[in-house]
Amino acid sequence: MAKTIKRPTPVAITDYWFYLTILSVIFISIRFDTKTQDPFNLPKLGVLLLVLWLPLYLITRKANLLKKKLALFAALIPLGFICALIFSSIDSGNFYESLVGIYQRNLGISTYAFFVLLLVGIALNFTFKNYNFALFSFVTLGTLQTIYGLIQQLGADPFPWKNPYNPMIGTFGNPNYASAFLGCSAVACLALLATSKIQVKIFLVAQIILSVILVINSNSSQGLMAFVIGMSLFGLGYSYLKYRKAFLPTLIVVAAGGFMGLLGLLDKGPFQFLNQSSIAARGDYWRAAISMWKSSPITGVGFDQYGDYFGVHRDSAQVIGRGFLTQSDNAHNTFLHILATTGLIGAIFYVLIHLLIIVLALNYLRSAKSVEYLAMLSTFSIWISFVSISLISPDNLGVTVWLWVFAGLVLGQVIVKDNSVNTETLRNNYLMLAFCLVLTLIPSAVVVTKFTVADKCVWNTYLVGYSGTKSLPELNKLISDCVANGPKEDRYLALAASFSMGLKDYNQGIYFASKLAKQNSRSTDARRLSAYSYEVLSKYKEAIASRKRLEALNPMELENLKNLSLDYLAIKDLESALDYRNKIKSVDPMSGFIQEIDSKIAAQN
Repeated sequence: MAKTIKRPTPVAITDYWFYLTILSVIFISIRFDTKTQDPFNLPKLGVLLLVLWLPLYLITRKANLLKKKLALFAALIPLGFICALIFSSIDSGNFYESLVGIYQRNLGISTYAFFVLLLVGIALNFTFKNYNFALFSFVTLGTLQTIYGLIQQLGADPFPWKNPYNPMIGTFGNPNYASAFLGCSAVACLALLATSKIQVKIFLVAQIILSVILVINSNSSQGLMAFVIGMSLFGLGYSYLKYRKAFLPTLIVVAAGGFMGLLGLLDKGPFQFLNQSSIAARGDYWRAAISMWKSSPITGVGFDQYGDYFGVHRDSAQVIGRGFLTQSDNAHNTFLHILATTGLIGAIFYVLIHLLIIVLALNYLRSAKSVEYLAMLSTFSIWISFVSISLISPDNLGVTVWLWVFAGLVLGQVIVKDNSVNTETLRNNYLMLAFCLVLTLIPSAVVVTKFTVADKCVWNTYLVGYSGTKSLPELNKLISDCVANGPKEDRYLALAASFSMGLKDYNQGIYFASKLAKQNSRSTDARRLSAYSYEVLSKYKEAIASRKRLEALNPMELENLKNLSLDYLAIKDLESALDYRNKIKSVDPMSGFIQEIDSKIAAQN
C-alpha cells in the first residue's frame, strides 16, 4: 500500500494581503441584497469594484517577477484580452453596457478586468501556504453553499425569493450556477482527501455526497458534469502518480464513460437522462453566435452586446423549435460569446489564456515530484471543472471568479518553479498601496453608489406602486427621479416605461421608451413598449413606425409581425396587412396568428 502523500510544506511567510484577497472573493460569491431590483449580481459587482485595488496591489508587490519571460508572458496575454474587450466596445454605440455588462449578469469589462488582475496577482504571489489557504477557503465556501442548499431544498429558506426555478439557488440566484459551484467544490474536496487526516476525510466524503445529492436534486446537469470531469482528471493523474499499472485501465474507463456521456447529452445510449431540453436551446444560441461573428469577424458586435443582435442572427429553426418569444443575452458558451462579441481579436487572446494554463500545467506534471505534482493536479482538476461549465453556460460573477483564482494558482506554481522564489519577508509599499486605492477605490465608490441607489430606488418605487398609497403624479416623479439619478442602464428606462404603462400613463411610457431608444438604438424593448403605448392610444401610424424598427432588429418575432398586420388593418391598409400575414406564413405556416389575422380581415370586410 502506498503511503499517503503529505501536503506541500508551506514557507514561513504569512501573506495577509493574499489572504485578504481570497476572503474578498468569498464575499463576492456570498453577497446578495434583498432590497434591490437585482438581489444577486449587482451587489456582487459592487463588492468586486470596491476590492479592485487588492489584486492590483498584489501585482505591484511582486512586479519584479515580471522581468522573467514566463511571468511577463503570463501577464501580457490577459492584458491583451482586456485591451481587446475595450477595443471591441469603443464603437459599439453602448459602451456603458460593455463596461458593466448586461443587467442581471454584470459580466462587463470591469468584471473581466478584476478577473485578469486576480489571475496575475495570485500567480505572482504564489506560495504553497497561500495555495493551501485558497484551497481550504474554497472548500469552506463549498460547505456553506451545501448547508444553504440543504436549507433551500427543505423549504426553510429564511429569504422569500421570488424564484421560478428549483428552490436550490444558493447565493447565485439560479440553480444552474448553484449546481455548477457545488460540482466544482466537490472536486476540491476530492483533491483534499489525498492529503487529509482521517477525521477530515470523513467530513470531506460527507460533503461530496451531500453536494452530489443537491446537484442531482437541482435538476441541473452542469454540476454533475463539472464533478465527473474534474473527478476523472484527478483520478487519472492520481493513478499515474501512485498506481502506474492502473493508469491505462483507468484511462480506458474514463474515455468510455466520457464517450457514453456525450452520447447521452445527444439523447442516445444508456445515459439519455443527461439530455435536457436546454441542450437544444444552446444549439440555437451557438448558431446565432457564429452568425454574429461572421457579420463582424475581427472585432465582433461589441463586448457583451449579444442580446442586442440575437434577434437578427437567430434562424428559423430556433423560431420553430423554441418559439418566437425566445430571447437570449448570452451565447451560453463563453468561448463563442467572446468570439461573437469581440471577434477574432478577443477570442484569440481568450483561447491563449487557456492554452497557456493547459500547456504549462501538463508540462509541469511531467517532471514534478510527488508533493508538487499533487498540488498541481488538484488545482488543475478544479480549474478544468470550472472551464467545462463555461462550455455550456454563461459565466456567473460569483462562480466564475473562482475559475480565475485557480487559473492563477496553476500559473503561480509554474512561475515559482521557474524563478526559484526565495522566502524573504515581503515588505509593504504603503505609497503604492495608497496609489492603488486612489486609482480604483474612489471611482469605484462613485459608480457603486450610483447604481446601488438607482437599483434600490426602482425596487422601492415598484413596491409603492403596488401598494396604491401614492397618486399618479407622485409615482411618476418617483420613477423619473430613479432614472434621472441613475447610470445609463437600459433596464431602468425599460422598467420605468413598463411602470408608467402599468399606471395607464401611456404618454409617460412613450417618453421613457423614447429615451431608451436614444440611449441604445438597438433596444428591442424601446420599440416594443412604445408600440404598445401608441396602440392603446389608437395612434396606429406611430405604432407602425415603432414596430417596423422592431422588425429590423428582430425580423422573426411573429407577434410583432401580427401586430403590424393588425395595425395596418386599423388604418384600412389591407395590402400591407396581407404582406405581414404572408411574412408570418413564410416563417411558420402553422402559426395561430394567421387565423387571427384572417378573422379580423373577414370581420372588416
